Amino acid sequence: MFGWKIDANNPMNYGMVESGGGGGIAGGIGGSQMPESRVLVYAQVASIDDVLSRVSMHGGRTVQPRQDMGPVIMALYEDPEGNLMGLVED
Repeated sequence: MFGWKIDANNPMNYGMVESGGGGGIAGGIGGSQMPESRVLVYAQVASIDDVLSRVSMHGGRTVQPRQDMGPVIMALYEDPEGNLMGLVED
């Protein structure tokens, strides 16, 4: 979705993330042992509408469409596994 390189080739299937962007952060993606535990992560993108279009093509769905909230323009989507993710527009 974001052009990140994710390597989960390890015994725990923990995804090591390389964003590749200038000023971007590296990180990781892992599963939760507690299904009711949630953290909402936001990714900054150039165009929310473009990302939501790709989300739909890959089996996800828009939960909250692009919305100007004053200090931030944001949206929410759900991936095919039911994980909620936020988007913030540059």
